[in-house]
Amino acid sequence: MEVSMEKIDSFKKTRTYISVLLGLFMVIGEGALAGWAPPALDALSKADSPLGRPLSKSEQGFLASISTPGSVFGALFATVLSQRFGKKPILLFQGIPSLIFFLIMMFGKSLLLFDIARFLSGISTGGIYTILPLYISELIEAENRGKYCAGFGVATNIGMLLSCVLGYSLPFVWFHLILSVIPITFLILFPLLALESPYYIIQTNPVEAERYLREIRGKENVSEEFQNMKESFMKASQNSSWNILETKAMRKAFILALLIMTLIITCGTSVFRNYMGIIFDEADFSWSTQTEMIIVSVIQLIVSGFAIQVIRRYGRKPLLTISFGGCGISLIPLGTYFFLEDNEVNVTAFGWVPLVSLVSFVIFTNIAAVPLGKPVLGEFIPLKTKNITMAISIIYGALGLFLTSLYFPDAVDIFGRGVCFWTFAGFSICGSVFIWFFMVETKGKTLEEIQDEMNGIKRSNFNENKSSNLE
Repeated sequence: MEVSMEKIDSFKKTRTYISVLLGLFMVIGEGALAGWAPPALDALSKADSPLGRPLSKSEQGFLASISTPGSVFGALFATVLSQRFGKKPILLFQGIPSLIFFLIMMFGKSLLLFDIARFLSGISTGGIYTILPLYISELIEAENRGKYCAGFGVATNIGMLLSCVLGYSLPFVWFHLILSVIPITFLILFPLLALESPYYIIQTNPVEAERYLREIRGKENVSEEFQNMKESFMKASQNSSWNILETKAMRKAFILALLIMTLIITCGTSVFRNYMGIIFDEADFSWSTQTEMIIVSVIQLIVSGFAIQVIRRYGRKPLLTISFGGCGISLIPLGTYFFLEDNEVNVTAFGWVPLVSLVSFVIFTNIAAVPLGKPVLGEFIPLKTKNITMAISIIYGALGLFLTSLYFPDAVDIFGRGVCFWTFAGFSICGSVFIWFFMVETKGKTLEEIQDEMNGIKRSNFNENKSSNLE
């Protein structure tokens, strides 16, 4: 009987990690949606377009961007409903609009349907990126939380690479048919295998909550962790969670969240992605768009995979500092190259500079800025305001990235390419300094310890020099 109980406990603990891996599997689908536009719009711009006619530039632009308001709606929707129904069912729901998107792309024959599908894909993206970081931070213990948060970057880059390879290699219908396997698999397995956040169990079934925590941790003594969780939940329940500036920790978390999202916007990631083809052209490479994107996607995937290993040793704060600082340093020579070229200086001998800057920028963004930028928010935002602060951050980030990409060509016309890239470099370097001096390190700390530190409270049992295997 004792052996049987050990097996049950072991399986429950295993399901904890299966839950997170299934969530990250869905992020692969979101990465595929992020990389969908270049290959899909290339197919829709041709004479043999699946819609029976090539789309105009304005139609392509609207189709590519309509997912942004969908992300805003998805973030709000997920935030409100997860407080009532828990994070597991809301995460499960995100697979539905994603699947509908792929089905419409396979069988739809009108541009209106395609626009609706892209809007629905945005709902899925907004919901996943709002709720999944919170779900991971609440479900996984402190010593393993970092690598799973860093898994966001790997999963996203796998999806983008899939979109690139499949989108340029297969017919339009087969491209979407294969990718539809992701939400289908998620919708089947997630309700069967995934667990709910222990914080939600404390809310709905406090009598069984400690036993539940013992099972998902796979150990008997969880009294201290459970008590900390219970205290956090009680504090979060006392007043409205919409008061996001009530305590020092709430104010600091809200400001940190917005500033980190500002850095993600202003370091130039979305612009670089859209400007990639021109940068390669400036480097005098004659590769096809498909080859260029595959190269960049592979580099992103390798670096984000490496980041999972590095974060276990060095933590979030130093890696984010290096990541944003490296982005800025990478953009300075690129800005200088374009500034000189715009002022009719012969830079032919330095045609390699754009390529080196691009590769360097991709490496540094994927060390931490991309894989950790959003997931780390789920670690330091207080439980009481976690949903609303996360939703505001995701909405702010989505709109910021959209507007930056939309108005970048106008900024280039007014200020020149060099000044624009120097501006991105300046924001990145300033952000690197900000993170180093003001961000709280979350490596190896429970969510309750992080909140105490942000409130200026030092626990008697708080130990910043935890063993090196902690994250």
